[in-house]
Amino acid sequence: MRNQRFRDDKTELPRLALALTTLALVGFSLVLVCQMAWLSLAQRTDFAERNTLGERGRLILLLSLGAGLGLPAALGMILIVRRRVAAATGVLDRLAKLLAPLGALFVVPGLFLSQVARDKPLYYLIVLSAFGLIFNALLVRTLTLGVSTGGAAFSRRQRQLTQAWLRVPRWVPLLLLLLLASSCAYLLAHYGVAHHRLIQDTSEFLGVPDNVLANLRAGHHFRAPVLFGANKPGNYLTLHAEYGSLLFAPLYGLRPGVETLLWFQAAIAALAVIPLYLLASHKLGRAAAIWVGVAYLLNAPLHGSLVNGFSWLHAVTLFSFTLYYAVESERRWLFAVSLLLLLSISEFGPLNVLGYGLMLLATRRRARLGVALSLLALPLLAFNFWLSMRGAASGETPALLATLRALVENPVYFVWDLARFSKLTPILHALAPLCLLPVFEFACWPLLFPGVLITSASTLFWPNHPGGFADAMVWVPGCFLALLVALERRAQSSSRAPLIAAVLALSVTVLSHSYNYGALLREDAFGGIAPEAVRPTRSAQARYDALLKALQPIPLGASVAATTYLVSFVSNRPDACDLFRDCGRPDYLLLSSRETGAVRQQLSALFATHQYRLLVSTFNEFYLFQRASETTETRAAIRSLGFASP
Repeated sequence: MRNQRFRDDKTELPRLALALTTLALVGFSLVLVCQMAWLSLAQRTDFAERNTLGERGRLILLLSLGAGLGLPAALGMILIVRRRVAAATGVLDRLAKLLAPLGALFVVPGLFLSQVARDKPLYYLIVLSAFGLIFNALLVRTLTLGVSTGGAAFSRRQRQLTQAWLRVPRWVPLLLLLLLASSCAYLLAHYGVAHHRLIQDTSEFLGVPDNVLANLRAGHHFRAPVLFGANKPGNYLTLHAEYGSLLFAPLYGLRPGVETLLWFQAAIAALAVIPLYLLASHKLGRAAAIWVGVAYLLNAPLHGSLVNGFSWLHAVTLFSFTLYYAVESERRWLFAVSLLLLLSISEFGPLNVLGYGLMLLATRRRARLGVALSLLALPLLAFNFWLSMRGAASGETPALLATLRALVENPVYFVWDLARFSKLTPILHALAPLCLLPVFEFACWPLLFPGVLITSASTLFWPNHPGGFADAMVWVPGCFLALLVALERRAQSSSRAPLIAAVLALSVTVLSHSYNYGALLREDAFGGIAPEAVRPTRSAQARYDALLKALQPIPLGASVAATTYLVSFVSNRPDACDLFRDCGRPDYLLLSSRETGAVRQQLSALFATHQYRLLVSTFNEFYLFQRASETTETRAAIRSLGFASP
């Protein structure tokens, strides 16, 4: 009789089949999650990356997965037999919709396998993106169903939580977030200082910006012998339009040196949470604003760029967030100050202003302001590109300008070039942790243009090469503003379900990406930098102490030429120089025996003049020569460095 009713009521078959399939997948997912949790980290990694588990382990896994698939379906069939088909289908359908997000949980253990993320980055980022989108969609349906079935109780609890939250003073959440940001910045700056003291920084990442500020302080505007050499009159603005660094030269002058830059950079990165929190609070409320601030602090490229070198792109992030908040809150004085600073701090400052102006124009919320910002940014962009052309070698075109030309002349090639593995991976590093939500806001695409442009122009990318650590920060301002716009749209719906679902999905993806590539959630991860390049040892400390001993005799006003990894220790002198360049005849030579092979020609020419004498030799590695008549010890030191006696 029951079978006859089941055959007669054919309209329930598709819904019933979907419900039973969903419940079976939920059972499968929960069993797999439990099995992965039971395995050790090494076993999980081998299973995910090489499909190795052992015969006994594989048998247990298959049997348990079969039970997870079959048990929900069997229980569902029992319910159908005991009750009417329509009633049982309704119960199973509602239960399947409520539990559907659990069906995606089997992916989560694999998202926290750092070895897999490192060995197969594109595979990991695609899975992370897919999980974020699917989990978000399933959560929206589940939360919407939960609100509809228990609307009164849910609304009552929500009102109680809202009233309790409103009684908290407005400054408390911001203060707590700022304390957290300060702690993170302190830790990352500490790693950066340790990285520097382990003599891991080349002149490019610390020595050059340090030398620029040292020359600004001495009144030599944007002179950088560390970059151009002592005899070349090159101007640093032809490479990076960092006019605004003039404003920070007095602060740098309190204690000149690269360690000051590292702490200063970390402070700028921490301060960026203030305008970001205020902007998010304005759009989403204080609770969601705290989450947005934490997501920014967990941003993995932020960690690597703070540990490895110095970049003004953190100031671009700070001033971009401040400009966005000033526009939204209609604070004219803050708007004027942040706009001026953003336009002057880097070549990417005007690009961010242009992108923001085009976004305002596309959304038609403040179209006139959007046009004004765009028209203001374009002449400065043109001037910056003109400067870069003047500084380029004969016949060469600066990378950013060449990329813009390719976009205009052959947009098809430009797009296909971005689809390559080397370019698609850094793009997904920026967007996958945010569940690709910025991409779905078409009006926000101009905000992503600076990131797309630097990705197309670059050849070295984070976290594979130190040269891409700072470039990865170009994505941050646009991605986070686009994310806020996407979350604001969800917050404006009839229920909070879309916003809560997005936050929950983003929490998993942000944590996963930060765990695998960041420097805060694991003891053996430092934002893409090898642990041995950050953790000091007794031998490394002895080596650093020996270097400090060699540095002591050098006056602050002397001209110094050093090998590449030692330049950042003397770059706070205006006339410091990297021996890889033409350094003329400096007062002092600071050498590491590990690097002399790369500058053999320059050193041979200098030693051939017989005008340098050995001043200090320490650790059987560091040698300091002073311009003076050579001695017997000098000739012995030159021979020990591998040079023939002149």
